[in-house]
Amino acid sequence: MVKKYLLEEVAKIQIGSRMMNDQFFTREGTPFITEETLLKLLVEDNFSQVPRVDYSMNEFTVLQVPAKSILLNKINLKETSIYRCKKAVYIGHGIIAIIPNESIVNSDYLFHFLKWYQENKEKRNIYRLMLELPPIDIQLKIVQLLKAIQHLIMNKDSLVMAVEELPQRFDH
Repeated sequence: MVKKYLLEEVAKIQIGSRMMNDQFFTREGTPFITEETLLKLLVEDNFSQVPRVDYSMNEFTVLQVPAKSILLNKINLKETSIYRCKKAVYIGHGIIAIIPNESIVNSDYLFHFLKWYQENKEKRNIYRLMLELPPIDIQLKIVQLLKAIQHLIMNKDSLVMAVEELPQRFDH
């Protein structure tokens, strides 16, 4: 059975508010995501060049969000960049974090839903976004299917080549 929710009913929405001075950055620590680094992560998905903040920073200085959070750089879905964190990060000014309540909505499912919504729907403020959610077990099956499809698309060239070589293998 599908249930309707506002996004803020199934996820915490937090907005980064602080800019950091270079003096707070370190070689070790938690990645600090700005609008600039978010755009780089979308292209490279590599945290090696992302600035890091010392673990001793307190939560009043910067806002930390957990792994599986979904990061946006704009409040309107139609015009934003969407990234799903694999690890905990600090967020800076201009970054919005959506932290799903995993007992209601799977993070991967929400990420795919937001990407789909961004491409197929009208401009919408995330605070007014209405979700129709199936039960968690169905969400997990949908995510598995979407990941399998993405894997096939990413590997389509090697798969096509393997299929084209099949007749040769039958002859032997």
